[in-house]
Amino acid sequence: MFSALAKKRVWGPSARDVEREKITIAAFGKPKSWGTFNNRDVDLMKAHLQALLTPDSLTAQMATINAAEKGERRSLIWRCEQLMQRAGFAEAYTETLSVYAYDRRDWRDLPLDQLTNIRVTLQARAGSKAKRPVEAVRVPDPDNEPF
Repeated sequence: MFSALAKKRVWGPSARDVEREKITIAAFGKPKSWGTFNNRDVDLMKAHLQALLTPDSLTAQMATINAAEKGERRSLIWRCEQLMQRAGFAEAYTETLSVYAYDRRDWRDLPLDQLTNIRVTLQARAGSKAKRPVEAVRVPDPDNEPF
């Protein structure tokens, strides 16, 4: 997206670094290396660049406000779904957790702190399910078998 913005604004190679730093400061309030971005930073920067690319779009301008939360929500939902699949939990299991804890069936629409708690619960229960001992298969012992 930065390349598209640089082409649109006709920045030469020497101006790109200066403009990149200005954009980063505008998005985060301080200089920050793009190599150190976490997922939340990437989501915020993508929304900020989109807003700069389409300044007439109210949707793009508003997206910068919710970008970080939206990206974090997407990551949490993905992680919950992965945990459910790995542990063999049905969708109804997670819905039951959500209803029990927060009186809401649609766990994907929970506030981020509650969605994080659902993820932690799924992770703990998936881990405990994996740690349960598998019942040993009885191997007959010819010296200890009845007639």
